Amino acid sequence: MFEKEFKNEIVEIRGQKVGLGESKLIKIPVDRLPTGTLIEIPVYVFNGKKAGPTVLLQGGLHGDEVNSVELVRRMLIDKSYKIERGCVIVVPLLNVFGFLSLSRDMHGKDVNRSFPGTKAGSLASRMAYYLMHEIIDNVDFGIDFHTGGAQRNNFPQIRFTQEDKQAKFLATLFNAPLMFGSKLIPKSFRNACFKKHSNYCL
Repeated sequence: MFEKEFKNEIVEIRGQKVGLGESKLIKIPVDRLPTGTLIEIPVYVFNGKKAGPTVLLQGGLHGDEVNSVELVRRMLIDKSYKIERGCVIVVPLLNVFGFLSLSRDMHGKDVNRSFPGTKAGSLASRMAYYLMHEIIDNVDFGIDFHTGGAQRNNFPQIRFTQEDKQAKFLATLFNAPLMFGSKLIPKSFRNACFKKHSNYCL
């Protein structure tokens, strides 16, 4: 089904390299709050013994979507998962500040409307920038988990980029109750991924 071969052997994030058969927690510093508190993106890298595709599993893009954070956390602590081939990059909580302040946004900015971000913009824009420049360059497939938050309820569903046939194929593998092609929203994470690499982001 897929048109290219995946031969990633070394994943490099923030200058740290993770070779075949290695695992590492990498923290990407974004900025400090006025209180001096450091805001970082926690990135777990699990590189299999054999080269293969790299998958991103991400939760907490919106700070009040706590179920997505817990879902990814449970995958992290489940020791039954063994990565034999390819690499899995896990970001259990992207919007750290929003999570701590029980807010969907970050300083009033929606991170998922801040992509591809800038290095010197708002905190949300910087968070988006470092995600795109430090992590996405390594990724072949991306799964971004969203759930209901304080302001909305969601029925289990998978959205995929309708312009990407391979994304649709991947979406069918999950067998979710609802599956549909969703338009790319300007400045969203999925839109930025599609423009940068035509990655198969769900």
